[in-house]
Amino acid sequence: MAFCERLSEQLAIVATIDPIALTATTAVSDIFSMALHRRALFILQTEAVFAAGLVLIQEGPTAAMTAGTATILTGAATAITAAASQYLFEVSAEAMAAGNIYLRATITGLTPADIISMIVIADVERYHPGSDNDLATVVIAGVAN
Repeated sequence: MAFCERLSEQLAIVATIDPIALTATTAVSDIFSMALHRRALFILQTEAVFAAGLVLIQEGPTAAMTAGTATILTGAATAITAAASQYLFEVSAEAMAAGNIYLRATITGLTPADIISMIVIADVERYHPGSDNDLATVVIAGVAN
């Protein structure tokens, strides 16, 4: 079995911000449940950044993510200021507040000239198929397998 196939059995892409040249000042990822996962890794990639954006990883008790949602990662350390860079944010399910099982990323303070993308990878709970909640549209090309 190829490495990519083994890896896809252990990890799932649970949320994305598709590669875009922004037309607004905010970009939002899919909302996903951490009910089946222990950890999630948010991977943000920037191509062109002409302003300073701010990444907010938000948690909430419902998928609606209404006002009052707790923000668990924010601050100067999550400011996006560099072009052609990668930013990683890890969230542990046990670090989330009681009753909150949903997560999403919101990136604010962007300009329409910014180009970004994000994928969120979570570990797959062992008793469910990895494809249950996998949003991946990945094309795996076997090279020298």
